[in-house]
Amino acid sequence: MSKHTMRAVTIKEFGGPEVLTAEPVARPEPLPTEVLVRLHAAGINPVDWKTRAGQGMAGCRSCR
Repeated sequence: MSKHTMRAVTIKEFGGPEVLTAEPVARPEPLPTEVLVRLHAAGINPVDWKTRAGQGMAGCRSCR
C-alpha cells in the first residue's frame, strides 16, 4: 500500500457479513479546516449492520 492509498471496508450489495470487503482506496486530501487521522481499530453500531442487511433507510424503496 502506498502513501496515497488506505484500506477501507466497503459494502457493494446488501447481505450478511460476507458482503464486507477490505480494499485499497485513494487517501482523501483534508481541507485546510480538516485533519486526517490514522486508525488502528474501528467499530460499528446498529445502524451500520442494519444498513448492510438492507434494512432501515437503505432498504426503503419509497424513501429514495
